[in-house]
Amino acid sequence: MPSVKRTISLCNFEAPPGPRRSCRLTQEEIRGTNPRPLSPRSSPSPSPSPSPSSPPSPDKSWPALKEQAKERLRNYHDAGQGLLKTCLHSCLTWFPIDSRQGLAESIIEAATDESLDVLYKDLLAGLFIPISISSAALPASRTPLPPMLQLLMDGDPDLVPLEKDASQARYETVRDTILERDAHVCAVTGWVDTEYHRKMGLPTEIHSQVEVAFIIPFMYGSCRRKNLPQDFANCWDVLYRCFPEVRRIGLSAEGVDSPENGFALISCLRDAFKRFAMAFKPTSVKDQYELIMYQNIRHDEKLFIGKTRTVNFRRAKGCHAVPLPDPALFDCHYRIAEIVHASSLANVIDGHNYE
Repeated sequence: MPSVKRTISLCNFEAPPGPRRSCRLTQEEIRGTNPRPLSPRSSPSPSPSPSPSSPPSPDKSWPALKEQAKERLRNYHDAGQGLLKTCLHSCLTWFPIDSRQGLAESIIEAATDESLDVLYKDLLAGLFIPISISSAALPASRTPLPPMLQLLMDGDPDLVPLEKDASQARYETVRDTILERDAHVCAVTGWVDTEYHRKMGLPTEIHSQVEVAFIIPFMYGSCRRKNLPQDFANCWDVLYRCFPEVRRIGLSAEGVDSPENGFALISCLRDAFKRFAMAFKPTSVKDQYELIMYQNIRHDEKLFIGKTRTVNFRRAKGCHAVPLPDPALFDCHYRIAEIVHASSLANVIDGHNYE
């Protein structure tokens, strides 16, 4: 069987122009990302005037595209890919409006079931598995990872572009900045970090170990490694295409260690956030989020959360120049969590059943 170029099925994902910040990325700055080939709908060539005998143009409105995509998925013949339909259906629902139209067109244009398989595996390998595996702490008893994922987890010194000491220093610097901005207080419980509590001689309020949770995993900063397998080398490209706002705000592999990408949580809730057991849904109020819990939240984690359902972020005194978490990143995490749970992808990711 002839080989299929894996990236072609994702070529319809493209962020519309109009970056929000001056530090935006350009295509040339996104290493490993080729400019998107022009699709028929974006070609600059003028369209010929329709003649009376020309067939009507296909309806490109979102409701029509969505129904056509669903019809194409209904006609897919399951060949051991039971999650393909539920995954792509969930993506059509939860991807941002400016990327789900491209996904719908890719589904509609998939002439064969093999093409749909490629699209599904592209999303698994380029988005859902990397962002879940690099977020979660894996117990030693887990089954071995596929080789390309093991490379990311092992930190092979031959593949890491930065010295480990430098990477650790970057992590510690941004961690300290975020904890200071958040007053060493957990965003959900309001508990103060134990070490900071003792150091400052604070009153006997409740305290616990407070750590930094990164919204886009800190390990994503290693996803531009030299000689890294193509699936992982493309994970930023896929993230940008599926969530264009992440590209518009200027986040990149070199900028994962930015204060906009992190916030303070007690240890067990940080683990819940990394497992997509909880998420922060942006609201209409600036820097306010609705706390969403999912079915894999543990009982002890629910006890720590208590009745908290709304979380507000504020800067500590003296930290007015340090940016708060970016809502575009929380929105990305929230949408991925919804897709993972709506499609049962959590079972695939948790068991590392992707080949």
